[in-house]
Order: sequence, then C-alpha cells, then structure tokens
Amino acid sequence: MERSELSERAEAIYAERLRHLVETEENIGKMLIIEVESGDYEIDKLGIESAHKLQALHPGAPLYGIRIG
Repeated sequence: MERSELSERAEAIYAERLRHLVETEENIGKMLIIEVESGDYEIDKLGIESAHKLQALHPGAPLYGIRIG
C-alpha cells in the first residue's frame, strides 16, 4: 500500500469511527496507532508500545499514527 493511500485510509477510520470515542481529556496529546486493514487501534503516550502490540497481532500489516486532539 502506498503511503498516501495508507494515510487517507487511516485518517478516514479516525474521523468516521474513532474520533468521538478517543478524543477524551485523558487521551488528548497521546498517540493512536491504527492497523488500517482491520481498523484495530491502540493508544499510549508515545505510540511505541501500541505499535509493538499491533505488529504482534498483525505481522507485516501497515500501521499509521495520529496524535489525538
């Protein structure tokens, strides 16, 4: 998947499915990592732990990071 397609898909998932769930006071400023093929996501302060978790669940799948807020 090309980088532009990856970012478009991830941004669409965030806007359409996740924003209203994750944009809480507790999460503002944290990183949300999305596995764009499944829509699975994880949140943590820097995104590193989330990326590792998603890579373990979906080896080789494309991931995309978005700062919440």
